[in-house]
Amino acid sequence: TVVLLDDNMKIIKPVFNFLKFQQQRGRSINTLKANGNDLRTFWMFLKEYSYAYDAINPNNISELIDYLRRGKSSELVIYPISARTGSTINRILSTVYQFYK
Repeated sequence: TVVLLDDNMKIIKPVFNFLKFQQQRGRSINTLKANGNDLRTFWMFLKEYSYAYDAINPNNISELIDYLRRGKSSELVIYPISARTGSTINRILSTVYQFYK
């Protein structure tokens, strides 16, 4: 089973329920791992921006996309290179969408 733990090493229940549902639907272990990793990234975004997962609205999606594109460097550059490819960003957004659906 794939689980996501918070900073206190406790299972994040909404993510656990989502991954359990995906497992019951017959998703492969690799898909569950990818979904867990995507939601870990999303939870890091929520923590950085001090959002609660149940308070997210469509207006926050542009901030999420900027977060996903942002590199690890905090330096200001004229043409920043995305930290993730477009297809990776789309996969993460798809996972977040399925999580809320």
